[in-house]
Amino acid sequence: MDIMELRNAFTSGVPVEYKAHCLKRMLERDISKKDIADCILCGEIIEDYPLDENNAH
Repeated sequence: MDIMELRNAFTSGVPVEYKAHCLKRMLERDISKKDIADCILCGEIIEDYPLDENNAH
């Protein structure tokens, strides 16, 4: 999924599901759901890892 697909999915109106592990890390790091939204909608990719097994294109 590229950044535009992610942005489109995020803004499509489908609710975002935050897993328990994610919520725990967000709480530990004082990251809000608004911070996540701002990052997805306005951020930029500064490094790509095309060979990462978790990076399914």
